[in-house]
Amino acid sequence: MATGMSEAEFNACLKNQALHDAVRKMQDDAAAKLKVSSTPTFFVDGVKHTGEHALDKIDEILPPGAK
Repeated sequence: MATGMSEAEFNACLKNQALHDAVRKMQDDAAAKLKVSSTPTFFVDGVKHTGEHALDKIDEILPPGAK
């Protein structure tokens, strides 16, 4: 597989509830800390941007050289 895992390892990972719970807790903790309440939300140079943006708006948000 492209992940470097066998199919059996991949399927075991998907079925690992403890891992799922840990990842979910990490996501929830980060969302609370960063006050993320919608998707998409992204940060550029420490500035939070929420909601859908047209490509021309994204070009305005991105710093020079990041395009």
